[in-house]
Amino acid sequence: MTDHLLGAGLPAGTRGVVTGRNGNRLNVEFDTGFGTASAIVPVAKCALVRKGGGKDVFIRRAGTVATIRIALSLFLTWPLLQFAGLYWWEMRSFDGIVEAFTLAGFESLGDWLLTAIHDPLPALTYALFIAVLSRFAFKR
Repeated sequence: MTDHLLGAGLPAGTRGVVTGRNGNRLNVEFDTGFGTASAIVPVAKCALVRKGGGKDVFIRRAGTVATIRIALSLFLTWPLLQFAGLYWWEMRSFDGIVEAFTLAGFESLGDWLLTAIHDPLPALTYALFIAVLSRFAFKR
């Protein structure tokens, strides 16, 4: 009920597996991106994509994708957390961290370009690794 009022809920096109039926309503287990969630949905709001896939296969795949998404998120946020920790260690406060982070971002862009020029293979490997994982984990 609050999903409609708050504009929250699952977006159209979210994949799920039907676990039961009660009249014109379906019990569906949805892949929310970082796990699964159960909901009761009208039949008219659902479309059949694949028949006979099975709940176990769907849950296993949703768990695998959630693990990859969490790992990729941690992998991408680690430099930010490390920067914040080192900044606090040096300054003993977070005053001015936005300016320092902006400056560090511009400097790291220059470092990335220099790395791509001097060592193109490791830079390309890293960029492809992030691109492939991101494409797999965040399809939408």
